[in-house]
Amino acid sequence: MPINMTEARERLDAISERLAELKSEQKQLEAAILDEYKDAINSAYRLKPEPFGTIRVTAGNLSLKVERKKKVEWSNAALGRVYDQITADGRDPAPFIDRTVEFNIPERRYTGWAPDVRKWFDDARTVKVGAVAIEIEEPKP
Repeated sequence: MPINMTEARERLDAISERLAELKSEQKQLEAAILDEYKDAINSAYRLKPEPFGTIRVTAGNLSLKVERKKKVEWSNAALGRVYDQITADGRDPAPFIDRTVEFNIPERRYTGWAPDVRKWFDDARTVKVGAVAIEIEEPKP
């Protein structure tokens, strides 16, 4: 039997609308959970050397797993100066910096460099907390 495209469009629209409602409900519930446990979460992150990554806090008889993503931003003005300095030193900046419309350095590349190389770029790098994800799970033994 052929698919009735009018009905299919209506069903897809209804599904999309319901998914948007569920996503909104999920965000509200996650925000409420984060607010409820913010003191325990903040205390757990203070024990870490950096304010991102995964922590677990006790939530009643369950465990609340919280993951804060690391968000790195680069100053294009500062990277431009580093790019020019590397070039002036007679070296190729391509292994270090992607030059497109703006400068960018993939975080994986940066973390793989030796500390003396990373220090060239430190003034151009800002690390912020990115997206937060939570998961409620059984406590780890």
